Amino acid sequence: MRHGRNYKGLFALLATTAGLYGWHYLHRDGALKYQTVPVERGDIRSTVTADGTCSALVTVQVGSQVSGNIKALYADFNSHVHKGQLLAEICRGKVRSSSLGNIESSS
Repeated sequence: MRHGRNYKGLFALLATTAGLYGWHYLHRDGALKYQTVPVERGDIRSTVTADGTCSALVTVQVGSQVSGNIKALYADFNSHVHKGQLLAEICRGKVRSSSLGNIESSS
């Protein structure tokens, strides 16, 4: 029976504390305080601090049917490319492929 009295006392203490906090919250100074300043022209400066990993919305794997040394590269990492756009040229001297018969060499 003694345990029941302890719980009732604890409940009464918590209820009183919650009631006082609620009364204080509802009866605080209701006027909101704003700070106003005249409008000025200037540069917009902002700082964003964040943690995490950035990843692309769409990723595309690009490969070739032959392997060899790159002669010229026309796109870089994260470049915007379009369908049919030439991305790189491979040196014609040392071209390796599993099916050399299918490769046409135009000099």
